[in-house]
Amino acid sequence: MQHLRTQPSGRRESHESGWLNYFRFARCKGLLKNLDSWIRRKLRCYRLKQCKRVITLQRFLERQGVESRQSWILPLSGKGHWCKSGCPQAHQALNNKWFDEAGLYNLTLNYEKLNN
Repeated sequence: MQHLRTQPSGRRESHESGWLNYFRFARCKGLLKNLDSWIRRKLRCYRLKQCKRVITLQRFLERQGVESRQSWILPLSGKGHWCKSGCPQAHQALNNKWFDEAGLYNLTLNYEKLNN
């Protein structure tokens, strides 16, 4: 995630906005919403995978605001990273506000801005 948002001169954002301008007149709001949610889930998966041990993941979730008892459910579930990224605890810890603060380009929001 750090690599994606620190490229020089905002190349990543301009690439995405250019791609979005190409599809500006297409009726693809639902497609962009699905793509946005898939990108967020993939980034959640990547972030959870960075916490390699159970205790590291539990501490990360607790620091992100998940209550103590709930923060143990996800690391101890034994599921894969993709499945964990769809759990409520992951959504609570890595919500849309977290992605906005991280500087993720929101396709759906910018599509609506372009068409209004």
